[in-house]
Amino acid sequence: MINKHIKNASYNSGFQLLGMIVSFITIPMLIHNLGLEKFGIYSLIITTIGFSGFLELGFSSGVVKFVAEENSRKNFDELNKVISSSLIFQTLVGIIAFLIIFFISGLLPSILNINVVYSAESSWAFRLTALTIPFALIFSLFIGVFNGLELFFYSSSMIASQSILSSVLAVIASSLGYNLVVIAAINLILNIVFVIVSIIVITQRVPQLKIKVYFYYKTWSRIFHFSIYLLISKISSFALDPFIRFFISVYFNPAAVSYFVAPTKLLSSITILFNKIGEIFYPISANANANGEKVKFKRIFLSSYKTSVLVIVPLFLLIAFFSRAILSFWIGNEFADKAWLIMTILSFSYMIAALTTMIWNIALGYGLSKFAALCSFFVLFAITLFIIPLSILFGIKGTSGAILLSSLNGIFAIFYVIKKIFGLSPKQLFKELVDAPYVDIKM
Repeated sequence: MINKHIKNASYNSGFQLLGMIVSFITIPMLIHNLGLEKFGIYSLIITTIGFSGFLELGFSSGVVKFVAEENSRKNFDELNKVISSSLIFQTLVGIIAFLIIFFISGLLPSILNINVVYSAESSWAFRLTALTIPFALIFSLFIGVFNGLELFFYSSSMIASQSILSSVLAVIASSLGYNLVVIAAINLILNIVFVIVSIIVITQRVPQLKIKVYFYYKTWSRIFHFSIYLLISKISSFALDPFIRFFISVYFNPAAVSYFVAPTKLLSSITILFNKIGEIFYPISANANANGEKVKFKRIFLSSYKTSVLVIVPLFLLIAFFSRAILSFWIGNEFADKAWLIMTILSFSYMIAALTTMIWNIALGYGLSKFAALCSFFVLFAITLFIIPLSILFGIKGTSGAILLSSLNGIFAIFYVIKKIFGLSPKQLFKELVDAPYVDIKM
């Protein structure tokens, strides 16, 4: 019988791989249908939905931890309080975000250097996207519940299904001549549908869960005090992609966004693939921490991380080396000529991100949210310090260089977290990784 954790990793990585393949196919089609400038605007609209990942203020990650702990103790009364209180909080945050973005939507086209021809269309697309944010926040919360319950099949399949449907329907709509307002409306409907599906699946899969419209302050406060440190992590995540896209549009133009988005879409899809595998270590580490099973968990970590390193490093080095050939085959020679160096630089940044994804999940499982916040603050500082001067000197390539510089703290984080949790120095870590077996995660 296949180990439960291997199954979860397979679900997460398998569905992400499917989504990555769909993105690889649909991005050139969208660029062809919309053109470079309008594809850049489309990317900014989708990024606004991704803004919900910042607005949830780290709560989804907190929910994963507390749902995992309470579920392991079979404390369903507290588990229900965690979900209900978080749901109300996320809904209120979503409504506030909707109102703010809705009322500034008319200003966004001029701020983002959008051509006046697309101004009215873009404004209404951003308004519909603003309405999408509350539902995106609630859906993100339910994904956290699924992960905390270790129901990774459902979380992975829903995330992948939503992403695939969004991309495919955008291609169909754009090929039929529909504008960005219709595409934004499609994304709104998809988010509503997946919120409804999530509620149905959770209540049927775990009958003990009773989602109530009631706010339990003490439970919410417990989650908040853990999650508040993750807020800076969320801000830094926002800085590393959505903020960069908006910055490029403001400083350059929406067409320039396309040269950044296409490489990052491919690289981030691969990184998320490893992130989906790493996600299973959040509830596993939380349970190990709660039950005092550090020795067993150490064995799991060493074998899994060894396998990850041996896959991640060669893969991203190959992408960096063959970036021009990949982009030429994927989108075309003209596009590759302008974007290949951007992709090469970003490959190293995303390699570090992929190597640290398991580390961050373990750190959060062991409650090291303060350290995660400090590292994220460094990312924010580096981005703020380097992005403008490097962009002035080297254009979008300089923007990519700022991202790479901001990601270097991930190397320090790897050694710090492993020393903190397992007591291993860098030299001991290398030795134990060499001796560790491959993918041994029986616990």
